Amino acid sequence: MDSDFNQLYAQLELRPDCTLDEFKRAYRRRVAELHPDRHPEASATARAMALSELTSLYTTATRFHRAHGRLPGAAPAQRSPDDRGPEQLPRPVARRLDGMPSPPRSQERADATRRTRLAALIVLSIVVLIVILEASTPDSDARREPAPTQSPTAAGQEAS
Repeated sequence: MDSDFNQLYAQLELRPDCTLDEFKRAYRRRVAELHPDRHPEASATARAMALSELTSLYTTATRFHRAHGRLPGAAPAQRSPDDRGPEQLPRPVARRLDGMPSPPRSQERADATRRTRLAALIVLSIVVLIVILEASTPDSDARREPAPTQSPTAAGQEAS
C-alpha cells in the first residue's frame, strides 16, 4: 500500500510531507488533466482508468488524514504527553438558538420518553377517574319513579 501512495505523490508531483491544501490543489490539477470531458480522444479509456485509480488513492489518503491527522507517508508529528490526537478531541457542543448548550441526543430521547409516559399516565388517570365517578353516581333515570303505565282497555274506559 505504501508504494501506491508513492505512486500517488509521483502523479501529483508532491512530497509525502506536503500540507493538505497543497495535496488537494495538486489532486484537482491532475484531475483536470485526466478528465475525459477536457480531452475527448481515442485514449479516453486509459485516461478514465488513470483517473479512477487517482480518485481511489486520493479517497484513501484523505481517510487516512482524517484518522491520523497527517497524510500517508508523512512522519508522525511529535506530541507532548498532554497533546491529544484527533480521535481524542472533545466533540463540539451544539448550541440552541437561545445560546444554551443542547443536551446530547440520548438525553433528548430520554426526555421525550419521559414526556410521553407522563402524558399517557395523565390520560389513563383521567379515564379511571371518569369510570369511578360514573360507577358511584346513581343514574338520573333511576332516581325518578316510573310513570304508571295504563293498559289500552283502561284508557278506553276512561274515555267513555
